[in-house]
Amino acid sequence: MAAQEKINRLAYFDNLTGLHNHSGLLEQLNALCALSDEERPPFALLLIDLGDFKYINDVYGNRIGDLLLSCVADRLRQLAGNTGHAGRLGGVEFVLLQTGIATAKAAQALASQVLDTITAPFAVDEMMLSIAANIGVSLGAPHGCNGQELLRDADMALYQAKQRGTRHIELYQAEMGQQMRERIELEKELRHAIEKGQLALHYQPQIELASGQVVGVEALVRWQHPKKGMISPGQFIPIAEQSGLILPLGRWVLREACQQLRRWHDKGCGLDIKMAVNLSVAQFTDQELPEFVAEVLKETGIAPASLELEITESCTMLSPQQSIRMMQQFRAMGVHSSIDDFGTGHSSLSYLTRFPVDTLKIDQSFIRNIASDEKDTALCDTIAYLAHRMDLRVVAEGVETKEQLTFLTSIQVDVVQGYLLCKPVPAADAEAFIVQRASLNPQAGVEYF
Repeated sequence: MAAQEKINRLAYFDNLTGLHNHSGLLEQLNALCALSDEERPPFALLLIDLGDFKYINDVYGNRIGDLLLSCVADRLRQLAGNTGHAGRLGGVEFVLLQTGIATAKAAQALASQVLDTITAPFAVDEMMLSIAANIGVSLGAPHGCNGQELLRDADMALYQAKQRGTRHIELYQAEMGQQMRERIELEKELRHAIEKGQLALHYQPQIELASGQVVGVEALVRWQHPKKGMISPGQFIPIAEQSGLILPLGRWVLREACQQLRRWHDKGCGLDIKMAVNLSVAQFTDQELPEFVAEVLKETGIAPASLELEITESCTMLSPQQSIRMMQQFRAMGVHSSIDDFGTGHSSLSYLTRFPVDTLKIDQSFIRNIASDEKDTALCDTIAYLAHRMDLRVVAEGVETKEQLTFLTSIQVDVVQGYLLCKPVPAADAEAFIVQRASLNPQAGVEYF
């Protein structure tokens, strides 16, 4: 009997947390669905994803990660009480099945309670750790239901929640089925596009205000679909991040950008410009990234100082210590680092003094509002002053009007980029722009804008 009980335990319960596993949860769901319409209580199924758990695991190790997962399980077990069931589907996906939830409003209230409970700090091994989460919700149908379909519906809702960022809740809607099918098809096509070389890079020039010269270009990936036309990065980059395709995509972008800079150098063009390449969160936590960067530099023969790797401020703050170590490796190689979207990630100034970075990029949302929002104006001025006192270069992105350019000149921003000056363009057009700007023959005391 003891052996059979152990077998059942392994079959239906998660070994780490003691919660129902996928099979155990599905058994509970199917038992509910098997009840007659008169006997079946109303219920909601909440699928919970711990979005940034990987970074905690990478920084503190598997032991701390397992302790944190067990703490999450304890809180869900308490929330489930005697009327529900908590489960772990594997990895960082948890489930709460709760009866007595009859309406979308009640399900939303329950999900909000769960989100607040899961994201409150955990005391783990004498540390206080916090974690982000998203929740997808499906409601048990009043007339007939299927456990597997309810899980699928909650998964579709969770996907929509994750599309919006972190700490979001989505309830399943019928139209999500079509959206999910389209998403799966686009992921398949993106994988094919990466493998078959259907992607291209456009380059947005970065212009030094003092000289009017192009001192850098930012490489931006574009996807010209053979049938659907140009697909927005805002549409396919999130899919790449969620599917794991962002790693091969990011490596392709880095290699292609460096190869393009090499081609320009061979023509005698852009010898003094920096190639700026954005890093995704997944890339920045890839321990093999420094080795890959070194490989690309050796392969293309460009100087390490010609490459600038851009990391968003929010990315650096997910794991400040790991960010510092990664940037230190870049600096040791001679590669420059830039903090992108500065002002949006709520970084501590104490960390900013420790990050071995060369450039701060003021987020374009602040640039957009400088004509109408005094707070954004003051923030841009403060960022520029602070950066210069720390001997950092300041880049302003998203410059679209002459009024914005005049203001940025007045606060002594070093470099600007945006549609007012040049939109992201193919390599040949970027080259022509670089050459045209070089012909200005900069002179001291001359204003070029």
